[in-house]
Amino acid sequence: MEKYNFDEDEQYLLAQNLVGATNFGELEVAEQYVFTVRALQFEQGDYQITSFISKSLGTLHFHLFQDIYRFAGKIRDIQLVKGQTRFCQMQFILIKDFQKFKKQTV
Repeated sequence: MEKYNFDEDEQYLLAQNLVGATNFGELEVAEQYVFTVRALQFEQGDYQITSFISKSLGTLHFHLFQDIYRFAGKIRDIQLVKGQTRFCQMQFILIKDFQKFKKQTV
């Protein structure tokens, strides 16, 4: 797949899914359910972010999406858009100074 996969995002996500979804509607429902369960674990303190470094954020991504996608916790090498949401551009994922990000979002 090329780095810019516009109009192919749904197919990419379907190809990477671990739940056996065969269409994007099924995948969205499964993702919402599993993400909600994993996020609840985070809110209840069963999972904690230890720092704002790429390893910790990758571990968080894995925790949230491990039941849904093969790429959970891995550094993306493609641009990804889902519906109206454009995810962090791949060239910015490995920015070393996450402390600036933390200060801006707290």
